[in-house]
Amino acid sequence: MSEQGTGEQDVLRSVPEPGARHPNSARGRWENTMAKIVQFIHPGREFPVGETNATIRDVGRFDVDWSREPSHYRRLVKHAGSYRNSSGLLQQGELAFWTEWEGPTVAMRIGGARGRISARFIHNVCYPIVPEDVGVERERCCAACGDDVCGDGLLNTDPCVFGNTFKYSNCQQAENGVLRHLEIGSLILFMSRIDGQYYLDTAFIVGQEGVPYSTNKAHLLDCSQEYRALTLDRLSANRNFTFYRGAVVAGSDDANPLFSFVPAREWTGNVDACGRCRLDIGSLNESVHADVFSHGLTQKFKSYDADMNAIQNVWQEVVAQVTSQGFVLGVHFDWPTK
Repeated sequence: MSEQGTGEQDVLRSVPEPGARHPNSARGRWENTMAKIVQFIHPGREFPVGETNATIRDVGRFDVDWSREPSHYRRLVKHAGSYRNSSGLLQQGELAFWTEWEGPTVAMRIGGARGRISARFIHNVCYPIVPEDVGVERERCCAACGDDVCGDGLLNTDPCVFGNTFKYSNCQQAENGVLRHLEIGSLILFMSRIDGQYYLDTAFIVGQEGVPYSTNKAHLLDCSQEYRALTLDRLSANRNFTFYRGAVVAGSDDANPLFSFVPAREWTGNVDACGRCRLDIGSLNESVHADVFSHGLTQKFKSYDADMNAIQNVWQEVVAQVTSQGFVLGVHFDWPTK
């Protein structure tokens, strides 16, 4: 099922290019418009496939259940997608990338994993059909989410990189907090921190004005059934959040330089080449001559007010670091089919 009414062409044009005319500004310059740069941290460990959450399908392969663990993890996922290569060309192919996915998967064991940043399994995501035994209340979703309570014991996926646009809808969004009020063009760097090193999971550019919503009325949000099952329906009642869509990219000749992406590898069958994408925090700060990013942040987030020129500088530095390590920029992933 595709997502209806996402307005992808509107998303493409909604993120301000530095120097472009602001439609609501008498002075008429986007560089005078402020947005946010957000350093967003999860612990980032690999999802622990084990006897309590998986069944053996055949030798080395497992059917993995919905995540009911008390913490969010990351998984190395293999999935077809669209990506920009190091030359800026938009291409399609099978990609391997680290992401959050709390729904079911089929996992293949990988031999020779070394250390906590190496993958022990590579996952194919499955259509998010909710199991019949939901209903186990949890006190909290996870330590990283603070007071975000899961409604039925199944963890929600946030951010979500599948569907017509990337989506961010709840994690760390305290009532009236800064993440409830992100301006168009804001940049969120979702990072994992492992053994003192930071790794990029998702670079998310807010592409449309956020939509405030209550979980009691989340069914009114314009999104796909897959996303409802994977994320929105996993939230407790009587919570207030803001729903954001990430900016997307039209093609290699798109005039808008900012879009959301995940660092990914073109899948060749070589799992050893699918490591995580390191981030040099010092170089990110040097790109804007300010201490935007913290070297010691271990959980939650840090935000920084910035103009569009600063946001573009950080985004370009992130892209440079990603491509210099041999990654491509994964920009679109269809939902898995039933």
